[in-house]
Amino acid sequence: MCIASCSPRQLQGEEAKKKPDTKCDNKIVECPNKPKPRLVRLTVIRNATQNNVTGAKNWAAIKKATDDVIVEATTTPNNNKEEWQQITWSGDSGTAVSGKPNQRKLSRTTSKKYHVEAELGGVKDNVYVWVLWATVTINTSGTTPPNAVQFGPLFDGTENLGAISYDSGRQARGKVAPVHRPRREASSVRVELVAARAAALEARPQQVHEALGVAQLRRGHPIEVAVPQDLAP
Repeated sequence: MCIASCSPRQLQGEEAKKKPDTKCDNKIVECPNKPKPRLVRLTVIRNATQNNVTGAKNWAAIKKATDDVIVEATTTPNNNKEEWQQITWSGDSGTAVSGKPNQRKLSRTTSKKYHVEAELGGVKDNVYVWVLWATVTINTSGTTPPNAVQFGPLFDGTENLGAISYDSGRQARGKVAPVHRPRREASSVRVELVAARAAALEARPQQVHEALGVAQLRRGHPIEVAVPQDLAP
């Protein structure tokens, strides 16, 4: 704010003896050249990552009961509380962070996609925060469920799971079917099970799984892991 030539009025005679005058002849006016606060950017500063995530506005975090994701807005020209208190939050704006009007926190207790928006001085920005979780069941018997990748013509040409033999008994395989089961929670992302690499033989005796007839996994073998796909709004 600007004050131009403001000084108390000078009182004369009996009027001056009563009490000093605290009124100002000039009003406080807006500085004509003072820049108005604007939003610079909105970003995530804690408990989420962009590693292996596609899209500049996308962030990912694993479901957890603690450690909320913190989203922060930066403003100009001063980036201070006076400016932060003028920010308008919308979308999945989470809850306020005590003492930090430019921050919001998002819970990680359930798998969910958050869309957070902020606006100040006619400038808007947004981020997407994906809280990820998947429950995977490995089926080793019965047949391949319809919601799992089908074997088709591979190996014995059936969808039977477990230990199988084919090619007139000259070859054998252990067939398993991993299935993503979101249960009560909505599936946030498509999950694909991928192998790190083909299993290599170890140069020492290995235990054999009686049901499947295949070598049991030991240290040094690749494992199958759940990989999130298609992180997009």
